[in-house]
Amino acid sequence: MEQEKVLLSRRYSGGGAVFQDLGNTNYTFVSPAKEYDKHKNNRIVIRMLRSFGLEAVASGRNDILIDGKKISGVAFQRSPQAIIQHGTLLLNVNLGRLSTLLCPDKAKLLSKGVASVASRVANISSLVPRGVAAPDHERVCAALHKAFDEEYGQHRRTPCRDLGLKDLAALPAIARSARQLGSWDWIYGKSPAHKHAVSNRFPWGSVEFHFDCIGGRISECPQSGASGASTGLAMFSDSLQPAVMDAIRLALSPGTPFTAQAVRDALGQVARRLEAAPLSGNDKEECLRQVADISSWLPEALNAYN
Repeated sequence: MEQEKVLLSRRYSGGGAVFQDLGNTNYTFVSPAKEYDKHKNNRIVIRMLRSFGLEAVASGRNDILIDGKKISGVAFQRSPQAIIQHGTLLLNVNLGRLSTLLCPDKAKLLSKGVASVASRVANISSLVPRGVAAPDHERVCAALHKAFDEEYGQHRRTPCRDLGLKDLAALPAIARSARQLGSWDWIYGKSPAHKHAVSNRFPWGSVEFHFDCIGGRISECPQSGASGASTGLAMFSDSLQPAVMDAIRLALSPGTPFTAQAVRDALGQVARRLEAAPLSGNDKEECLRQVADISSWLPEALNAYN
């Protein structure tokens, strides 16, 4: 990436890595937590695409597909007050660079049954019907605005404010976030020493666990966990349910014995907490499924170290 002069940042939400160039448009829906509706948001994007003669569908992996090709990936972030849903729109991305820079592990490629990233994604510009002008960034933004108003039954156009780089620089909170998301400490510096590492690929995504252990227990080290406590565990996943990883990180706290049984017991606590958590039906079902998969695999994977 350094040789290609590509900048790297790590976003707050879950999901896999994305490649950004001027051929990729990004959108974000911000909703009060009680009013959030993923399907309504997806309908807005699908309605926008239909205005260019394209028939799209939302897939089970939270991608948006046209003719079986991924043209948009979606990720989420939750807080008690609000939920954001954001995604990409591949208008005219350099797919050669995308394929070179996004290199998933072999297990992921085998599970997808494809030879490369580029073989399962497509640019919207290559899919528009003959005689229809390929949408650019400005036309897509205008069509999304219109689709939003139609979905919410607005009788007048929703007010819109354009923000340029000069405007963003004047907003201190955004400037702070931009600095953090691109900092080495945020991207790399929180990882503990990798003394024990295991990984696996599930139908819903991949996971990696990196443990730093002392005296047969997960150690304390200078990585800040979700609770603010230091922890000897680093976790990486492209799961679209970040609540699962956050809950596991809290359960596998410093001092937890590094044994299959102790990890199994901790994961059992995670399942019970998520069962009582205020999640929507579909999200709760998916979270519990992911915890069950990890609970079946991780304790046995750690047996090799005990």
